[in-house]
Amino acid sequence: MKVAMCVSEAVPFAKTGGLADVAGALPQALKKAAADAIVVMPGYDFIFKKNPRINKIAENISVEINDTLAESFDLYKTSEGGVDFYFARNDKFFAREYIYGTSRGDYGDNNLRFGFFSKAIFKILEKISYIPDIIHLHDYHLAIAALFLRDMKEKNPRALV
Repeated sequence: MKVAMCVSEAVPFAKTGGLADVAGALPQALKKAAADAIVVMPGYDFIFKKNPRINKIAENISVEINDTLAESFDLYKTSEGGVDFYFARNDKFFAREYIYGTSRGDYGDNNLRFGFFSKAIFKILEKISYIPDIIHLHDYHLAIAALFLRDMKEKNPRALV
């Protein structure tokens, strides 16, 4: 079974709470149970500063945010504990000191940031030719990815994912 774990934070790369603990441990547990699990997450700037061994594997992958706006990202990869981690790096959305906001509140564009990442997930899976049996979307940040997947399947039932 192939499982794509899609999450906004995961240990050991980014953590604000329990979500990161689960997202870091669950793929390793799935590997021990003979599943092929990967993790897909945003490429926060601080991740690359702390982990110089993360390798760029693709550049300028375009994501349409709406009819008039598109953004691109570079794709990075590393392995941790036998699990492959993929990062969508877009400095406009993810080169910030904190994941969700500051002590004054959430970033005002979190809906756009995580909407962009939710679409980027499918570009990543396509780019790495990974067709998962399960796409595990963690927490509300990525809930819209389920709607994007449904829309993709309605438009093209033979879509990669």
